[in-house]
Amino acid sequence: MKWRVIKEAPYYMVSDEGHVKSLKRDVLTFNGKVKCYRHIPETYPIKEKDIRGYKNVSIIQYDENMRPIKRYMRQVHRLVLEAFYPFPGRDKMQVNHINGDKGDNRLANLEWMTPRENTRDANRKGLGHQMNQDGEKNSMAVLREEQVIEIIKETKRPNRRTDQKIADQYGVSRRTITNIRKNLTWKYIDRNSVS
Repeated sequence: MKWRVIKEAPYYMVSDEGHVKSLKRDVLTFNGKVKCYRHIPETYPIKEKDIRGYKNVSIIQYDENMRPIKRYMRQVHRLVLEAFYPFPGRDKMQVNHINGDKGDNRLANLEWMTPRENTRDANRKGLGHQMNQDGEKNSMAVLREEQVIEIIKETKRPNRRTDQKIADQYGVSRRTITNIRKNLTWKYIDRNSVS
């Protein structure tokens, strides 16, 4: 297995087998009274989060004094290709999983493609139709049907919470809730039968 340092976050490494590890380090923290350093051991592999079939990891960037300044999620497949096959202009490219398995992040299974090429490839593999399906069958769906029904009930109440508060509860954007409330998404659910 070959490892490369992630350039944007040098305390992390990614392998050609699709694993990400966190390197040991001492980070500056504040315990309420004084600043002190806390030791973080090496973690292999980092726990991955599955978002719509893609594996994601949480990355922390530090300043020159080892203070955490930014935490964000990165897709493992992009980290692998960026580490092993970087090139200018890759921010406009997408990563294609050659075998169609979004969770298989081995370097041998990944390639750069334009968005158009990636869409054509997905359609050829029979994966493109998942984007055009309703409800949970849509590969982009974050919510389950039962959750959407609860959201519809909540939006129909006279003293309902704001769309933003509902969104925070379900971990989605305010727009997602607004679109459900206005019947712009999940249209096949009969709003009149939900009470």
